[in-house]
Amino acid sequence: MEERNKKEELEKAKSNFQDYLAGFDEEFETHTKERIKETPLLLKVFNEFVQEIYQPSKIYKLALKIKNDINEEMRKTFTEEQKQLLEQWQYCEDRILDDMIEQSFIYGFAMSTQLIDEAIKQYPNEGYYESCKNYHCVLNKNIEKDQK
Repeated sequence: MEERNKKEELEKAKSNFQDYLAGFDEEFETHTKERIKETPLLLKVFNEFVQEIYQPSKIYKLALKIKNDINEEMRKTFTEEQKQLLEQWQYCEDRILDDMIEQSFIYGFAMSTQLIDEAIKQYPNEGYYESCKNYHCVLNKNIEKDQK
């Protein structure tokens, strides 16, 4: 029963993109969290990437095959209780990996936003300002529109 509660607790936990942005700001001494209020569009892009665009590489496919072979061999020697523990462990491993991937994706977005802002400040008189400013405004308007 206690193991089930642990898994349910993990299933209910949701990624908090604001926490990722706060971590980015702390690491790189920026203020992206203040500029990027919500990220529903970003979440949609991320999910679309994972579900529709990502194509596993040869290394991924080979590693997955080897992992599955090892898993089958281990399961042959396990008791039912050990099998359940292994499933819970694998679920936690998958969730850890998902969290790392989501954070990396958010960091990439935050970095691009920061780079746009720095380019605007560095080249205010060279025409970059208007194009970057317009891009940044369009991006923020799209995010705000998706929130409604």
